[in-house]
Amino acid sequence: MTSKLLIGNISTSVKEEDLKEIFTQIVGQSVTVSIPRNPKTGSIRGYAFVELESDVLAEKALDALNGSPVDGRAMSISKVDRVLTKRKWFQFGKPKPAR
Repeated sequence: MTSKLLIGNISTSVKEEDLKEIFTQIVGQSVTVSIPRNPKTGSIRGYAFVELESDVLAEKALDALNGSPVDGRAMSISKVDRVLTKRKWFQFGKPKPAR
């Protein structure tokens, strides 16, 4: 099962390759990195997601890299918990008009 980390407080000049290299050095395996961008401007929003192969590797990366500087800023790393939410019947499709 894969595990996902949220990397906050990253510089706008950081690239996916930079984060991928940093995390690969720590965990020793390939990782998947995605940096969300603002759809209107195309600029980096200041956070990223890193997906690792297991929870053990995620904990190892969290302990080793939390607070470490990247491009002059200290990364804040937290684990993303996957929570399934139940949808209500009215969340599928258009809501019915009030009577």
